Amino acid sequence: MHLTDKYFKRGESWGTINAEWERLTGNKPGKSTLPNRFPRLKANLACVAANDVAQMLKSEAEVNEQIEAEVKELWGKKWVRVGKHMEDAGTQNYPVSYSAGFLNTPK
Repeated sequence: MHLTDKYFKRGESWGTINAEWERLTGNKPGKSTLPNRFPRLKANLACVAANDVAQMLKSEAEVNEQIEAEVKELWGKKWVRVGKHMEDAGTQNYPVSYSAGFLNTPK
């Protein structure tokens, strides 16, 4: 049985359900996220074996962390890519420090 379904059937408040969701997944849902998505979650998870739901939630949390790390890495490469794009467009070649320093120049 899905966590939200179990707690909902017991008459727990959505605040309690949200807190348990955050404890299990590491992701804090918005105040109305689970109540609004409960019908879709229930339908989508109907095909997942009850004993696999906890692992699915754990896996989702781990994948979210990996994605966040990848996004952070991409942002770290932003100015290198901006400089390469400018060079490909025919501008003079600037060191990355100049590109990042552009943020501090008066516009």
